[in-house]
Amino acid sequence: KGKNIGTLGQLTELLLASSSTATVEDVRSVLEPLRQVRKERQAPAHKIADTVTDANVVNRQRDLLRDIAYSLDAIRAFVQTHPAVRSAGWEPPTYLDSWQWL
Repeated sequence: KGKNIGTLGQLTELLLASSSTATVEDVRSVLEPLRQVRKERQAPAHKIADTVTDANVVNRQRDLLRDIAYSLDAIRAFVQTHPAVRSAGWEPPTYLDSWQWL
């Protein structure tokens, strides 16, 4: 029978199986911000709490969004180096590599 792993586990396996140089630690560090978002989203969904004012929430959100952007960029860079993508001649738009979209 197949393994019962989540989507991030499946993505980890795919990245490791598709790369000759990626290590488990590399993939985990790239996907950690995605895991953090999942963790942050699950906690509030399962508890009732009064509205809390947190002066640092904007800073934490900014940092998390930055980390997510780096993760997505790393995943995109990995996919764009896949032989099938390279042989198709796909090139990313210039704004992706210059971070003009942020």
